[in-house]
Amino acid sequence: MEIAENRILVVENKYLNKTWKDIMNDYVGEAIWLRTNTKNLKASQKIHYKIKDGIDESYPSQADAKEIKVLIE
Repeated sequence: MEIAENRILVVENKYLNKTWKDIMNDYVGEAIWLRTNTKNLKASQKIHYKIKDGIDESYPSQADAKEIKVLIE
């Protein structure tokens, strides 16, 4: 959904032209900030990811990405 310096925000559903701030009060579902050095990621891409170590309990959750693969639609 969003890309910031060394992290990406992943949500379950695709939201075109929206930011987390636009939907956060009404959003119901999983959301996680993944810390990553993966380059060339774009908002709205479908991805598959693996977590390294644990997940920080917050909302959105936070974790280090072990692996990120962009899925082709």
